[in-house]
Amino acid sequence: WKTFSISPFANAVVFVPGAPSITSVSVSPASATISAGQTVLLSATVVTDNFASKAVDWSLVGELPFPSIVVDDASATLGETSIGFDGAEVEAGALVGRTVVFGTATTKYTITANSTTTLTFTPALAANVADDATITAVDTIAPADMPATINPLGEVYIKPDAVSGTTITATATSVFDKTKSDDAVITVS
Repeated sequence: WKTFSISPFANAVVFVPGAPSITSVSVSPASATISAGQTVLLSATVVTDNFASKAVDWSLVGELPFPSIVVDDASATLGETSIGFDGAEVEAGALVGRTVVFGTATTKYTITANSTTTLTFTPALAANVADDATITAVDTIAPADMPATINPLGEVYIKPDAVSGTTITATATSVFDKTKSDDAVITVS
């Protein structure tokens, strides 16, 4: 037996004159304020050239607010053993494994607990930071402690125990071009 087949369809080829690329990624809404236990759906719009993939990876970064930090001894840039948070002393041991960022729009400081007895300020505190100065601060949340989750569709769920005032940044990053991304800022009310 022999079988011959004839098709009325012709073979087709698509020619694209350039390399695929990502022009931009944008997330909407750009900001949202929601209560603990609620969700918000974010969407990512990816503008491409020449049929590049429009897929994105979602990620979260969070910051806990501290109403204020009181620097007990601004003249000692190394060897601090405690720092005041909202009028209460916090020992270095409580900050091990966490990073606290504080300062003004022009000068940001990072406090790192090197051990249970030593805090390091980066950059070293300047002479113009007065002793017992009160400054605003945020504490970057460790991934294991993140008070929110995000699924591959961009749905952000704020856990019921999330602290009011926490800021969560959701980022959509192009799978095709990791240099293209956009953020949405979610505040827990």
